[in-house]
Amino acid sequence: FKNKLNSEEINFEYIKKVVGLEQKRLKKLSETGELTKFFFEDQLDYMSKLLIWKKLTPEQVKINLQIVFELLEKIPNAEWTDNSIEEAIISYLKIKELKVGDYLWPMRAALTGRQASPGPFEVAEVLGKEKSLKRIKQGIEKLQEVKS
Repeated sequence: FKNKLNSEEINFEYIKKVVGLEQKRLKKLSETGELTKFFFEDQLDYMSKLLIWKKLTPEQVKINLQIVFELLEKIPNAEWTDNSIEEAIISYLKIKELKVGDYLWPMRAALTGRQASPGPFEVAEVLGKEKSLKRIKQGIEKLQEVKS
């Protein structure tokens, strides 16, 4: 299969994973394209304010995304699964006694560019390590646009 958005080759296993994640949220088959588009785009187009969780400042969100980036970066490619991603992030947050939403909302927003999507751990697994890290880095850069 060829990605019409960027001409890259897409293997059938990747498509099965994407559809599997979105399957529960689909009401009509015609929604598939719109709900899964972010999996196939190189650059996500979303308002930078989407990254902001509740009353956090853009600077706090930037720091939180940088922590998520560093935690994900340490996971070996061979161990890149939703469970290992969740374990790395949640165990860190528990040890530091930090709020989960302060980290997972910006992570999900950076990975998907959407308010509603599958969970961030599952999305990161399907996207793969390289693309996930790239999107989180882009999210950090987008926060430069937001005024506190």
